[in-house]
Parts: sequence; structure tokens; C-alpha cells
Amino acid sequence: MITLRVSVNETLVCQAGAEDLAVLNAIVGGLGKLGKFTHETRDEPPLLSLRVGGLTGRENGDDEHLRWCDEYSLSPGDKVTVEVLESDYADPPLHTRAKDPQRQEEKLRERWEEARDYYEAYREKFEG
Repeated sequence: MITLRVSVNETLVCQAGAEDLAVLNAIVGGLGKLGKFTHETRDEPPLLSLRVGGLTGRENGDDEHLRWCDEYSLSPGDKVTVEVLESDYADPPLHTRAKDPQRQEEKLRERWEEARDYYEAYREKFEG
């Protein structure tokens, strides 16, 4: 199986993977005032974090969201290493959550409505 071996400052955070995964990711993110020209919306330091997760792709459709690492706090200067491995070993996820078909349908509807509104707002400009 494909796994992600994730370390911060040479300390192992996790080796994420599972035999039934369809999605596997390690995401480093930043939120807030990240540069000197960024408009401040709140008087707080930027939030820097690491997340490691995935989504199963089971034949029966009984899928789950998996998390090996939630909101691991980072600081400027931290070194995040992600190794892509083929391995028989992976840590068990710390959290699992069943995929919610109703929630997915609601999100799909919201995206459709946003696309419709965007189309209607710019229709004359591009069709005229």
C-alpha cells in the first residue's frame, strides 16, 4: 500500500495509510496575517498547522474519513518532511468518521446554487 511517513523537525508524527484508501493527504496550511501587506482581520498571530488524513474507497460504498493528525501546530522554521512509501505498515488512524451521504448531497446543492448565481450575475456580460 502507499503510505505517507510524516515528520516535523525529524520527529515522526505518523505513517498514514490503509489498504482501502482512495485519498491520502498531508496538508500544511497557514491562516491569518502571513505577510506584511496582509490586511489584518484579527489581532492574533498566524495559525500554522499540519493535517494528515484520507478517505476510504470501499467497494460497498461504506466509506470513512480517516485522520492520523489533526491541527498539529507549526511555527516558522519548522521542517515538515513527507515521505511517500510503499509499505506493509501504517499507523492506525486516530479518528474515523463515517461518510455522510446526506451532507454530501447538501454540499452538492450549495455548489450548484453558487454556480447558478455566478452564471446569472455574469450571463449578460459574456452572452451579450
